[in-house]
Formats: sequence, structure tokens, C-alpha cells
Amino acid sequence: MTEQYFILKGEFLKERGSSSLLRMDKEFDAVRKKIPEVVLKLDSILVENEKLPSFGNSVENLGSLKERLDTLLSENSQLRDSLAYKRKEVRYLSKQVSDVAEKMSQHSLAEAKLLKVIGNLKSAIEDAKYKLPLVKMCTNAFSAK
Repeated sequence: MTEQYFILKGEFLKERGSSSLLRMDKEFDAVRKKIPEVVLKLDSILVENEKLPSFGNSVENLGSLKERLDTLLSENSQLRDSLAYKRKEVRYLSKQVSDVAEKMSQHSLAEAKLLKVIGNLKSAIEDAKYKLPLVKMCTNAFSAK
């Protein structure tokens, strides 16, 4: 086959002249060099098309997608409402915690004051225990005179 090609090429060159063949070879080489580039581009397009999900233009697919979108929008709305309610609940509970903490602080202060008063009263009772016998002795001494 190769021999026939060279034989035919030789005959053609004799008939037409070598310049036209060289010109055709150069044009053919330019086209031949672009073929791998075109093949690579086509391959990349095919790969990208395979990666993309297949969405048909059928009414069923569009209807299914619309239903799914409506469902997602509804769920989103419900979640937003729930989130708003939970935020209000958190604010309310935070206020309650703050109020209880304030009351506990007030009770702690009152307890500390009462413990101080109790300590003072105990001290006064102890003092009175020691003073009472002295007062009785003094009273008896003045009454006997």
C-alpha cells in the first residue's frame, strides 16, 4: 500500500508539478494538526455533558421540580417561623433567668443582714447573761440597805 502511494505520488508530481503538491501537503498538515485539538474539545464537551444531571424537558420533570421547589419553600417558611418563635422564647427565658438571679442576689443580701442581726442578738444575749447576775447583786445590795 505504501509503495502504491509513493508511485502515485510520483506520477502526480510529474503531471502537476511539485509546487502544487507541496502546497496541498502544507494545507493538509495544518488541518491534520488541528484534528487532535478538535477531538480534545469534543471529548471535554462530552465529559461536561455527562457530569450535568439529565433534566428532560418533559412536563412531568418540570412538574416534579416545581412540586419539590414548593415543598422546600414551605419547609423554609415553617423553619423561619419556628426560629422566630424560638428566639422569642429564648428572650423570655433569658429575662426570667435574669429576674431570678436578681431575686437570689437580693435574698442573699437579706440573708447576710439577718445573719449579722442574729450574731448581734446572740452577742447581746451573752452579754446579758453576764450582766444579769451583777445587776441582781447590785439591786439586792441597795435593797438591803
